[in-house]
This record gives sequence, C-alpha cells and structure tokens, in this order.
Amino acid sequence: MGDPVSVCVGAGPAPWWVRFTRDATGGEIERRMAAGMVASVLRDSLGRPAQTWLGEPERRLQHRHYQWEPDLRLAAIEAEGRGVDRFLYDHRGHLVMTRRADGRVEHRAQDAAGNLYRRADRTDRVYAPGGALLQADGTRYARDENGNLIERVLPDGSIWRYRYNGAGLLREVVRPDGQKVTFAYDALGRRLQKRDGSKETTWIWDGDVPLHELSSAGDKVTWIFAPETFMPIGKRHGDRSFWIVNDHLGAPTAVYDDRGELAWEGSIDSYGRAEAARSDTACPWRWPGQYEDEETGLHYNRFRYYDPVAGQYISRDPVGLLGGLNLFAYPANPMRLSDPLGLMPWA
Repeated sequence: MGDPVSVCVGAGPAPWWVRFTRDATGGEIERRMAAGMVASVLRDSLGRPAQTWLGEPERRLQHRHYQWEPDLRLAAIEAEGRGVDRFLYDHRGHLVMTRRADGRVEHRAQDAAGNLYRRADRTDRVYAPGGALLQADGTRYARDENGNLIERVLPDGSIWRYRYNGAGLLREVVRPDGQKVTFAYDALGRRLQKRDGSKETTWIWDGDVPLHELSSAGDKVTWIFAPETFMPIGKRHGDRSFWIVNDHLGAPTAVYDDRGELAWEGSIDSYGRAEAARSDTACPWRWPGQYEDEETGLHYNRFRYYDPVAGQYISRDPVGLLGGLNLFAYPANPMRLSDPLGLMPWA
C-alpha cells in the first residue's frame, strides 16, 4: 500500500484539503494547502530535514535550517528572523542543555538513573527509587503505593490532588480552589470526556487520534492528522478551516487560517512546555500524542499524563521496564524521540 497523496475534509465550495509530494523513501517534501500556502522540505541523505520553507506565491512566511551531528543528534535549529537554538548532549546522547536564540538556557541535567534536574549541579530535586519526583523548587509530590502522583503541594501551601480509576488512568484532579476536573475513558484508554464545573468536552476518535471535539457550549472542532501518524496538520472549527505547520517531530509551530493569516504561533521548550507567541485560535497539541489541558497544566498522552513542569509522567509506565529503566521518564533525547502513547520511545 502506498503513501496517501492527499487529504480532503468537508464538502461544498470550500473543503479543507492538503496534497503531499514525497521522495522515493516516502518522506514528505512538499505539502500544498487550500489556503494557497506551500510547505517544502529539503532532506539530507539520511532523510532528515535540512531546511524547511513555508510560503505563498507572493511571500515567504517561514524558513528553518536544521543542523545535525553525524550520530543523528540535532545540533541546532535556525529560524529566519529569530536566531539559532542550540542543543547539547552528554556522552549517552541525552539532551542536557538548550541555548535559546534569546539567550535563555534550559538545563536538563541527568543522573545515572535518567532523572532530570533544572540545575547543572543537580541539587534542585529529590527523586524516589524508580524515578518518581518527590521534591522540586519548593514543591512537594506525594505518591500512592503504585507510584501515582496523588498530591502536589506548592511553595505557597496550595494543594493539587489527583485520583485514578481501576485501570490506573487519571479520573479526577482537585484544584487548590476546590474545583474538580473529571475524566472518562473507553476500554482502549481513549479519553471520551472532560468535565470542569459546568463545562464539558467530549471526543470522538478515529483509531489512535481524536477526530471530533465537542463542547457543551455547542462548539465542534474536527482535528485532521497526517495519515497513520500522530501529527496534527489542520482543523475545522465551525465553517472555518485552519492549517497546522509542524517541526521535525510533528509538533505544531504555527497555525494559519483560510485567509493565509497567522492564527497561532508557539514553541515548545526542552521539557515539553508550550510558549504561545500568538493565540487567536486554540492549538492544544504539544509533543507527538500530547494534548494540553489548560485546566490542570497536564498533557493527556493516551495511557498516561505528562507534567511539563516536572518533565516526567505522573504515573508509572503501564508496560513496566519495556518502556525503559526509569518508569516515569520521557525519552532522554526529546529532539529525536517521542512517546505518543505514553508507553515507550518512538524514533
């Protein structure tokens, strides 16, 4: 079976669509969108993106240059008009530091067990055996007998509480103000419902990715993913269409509307936390497979929830040591590997 060459959603005079052009190995080298934009990728001999462009016939909207080390490590990303982000690794190939174009430095110092620290001297955190975070920057984390996070006490004394169902999935978060956020799932671990007070969100799935997102206020969003991937490439919200531009991992970097105007733009730091520079439309997708819940600050990641502040999952890996020796860790090189199901690294 060959690779899909186009995706079309909706009917009538203005459906949402994209058309793909691929190289001989199936790698995407061009994506044409109904809004008149074209995203192009120049790949190196190993299939890695070397340069990416996004533009319209009259203007260039985005240009990125990727620098790779010989051992498949991403060394730098240069974004036109914004400078260069550089990535540094230890001898194991683990990402340990990111130098942002604006001068900021993000440390991901790691000990022998793969536990993360935001300080290079690794004095800012305390972990339990197995990798569960217990203390960080004045915040205390309490666990149950299964290692699930059940309480997070912030430096000001405010408390977040977490409860789980029989399958080990998060079923309720109680915020410091007492407000409860609850979740429901199907037998495959796919989240079907989220409730926050009077607000309710429901999802209808297409295999391993959500297709429709329905709110109690009457809103309907249709999410569009590149076929057989966890990469969101567009959405329909009411009668409006949007196209998502992705980085080398498939994470969103920008969203454009049906007029070709920028509607959302953001970046994801080395812990997975998003920083939106523009947000005229919602784009909750983060690292592959992760959906950010603004009500809790957590990322729903199919079989687990990821905490981008802690830089780890709030519960143990359901597949145990098959997912790695550290039962709570995200892949140690998030510039190359992802974990779209919350189970184990994907290249």
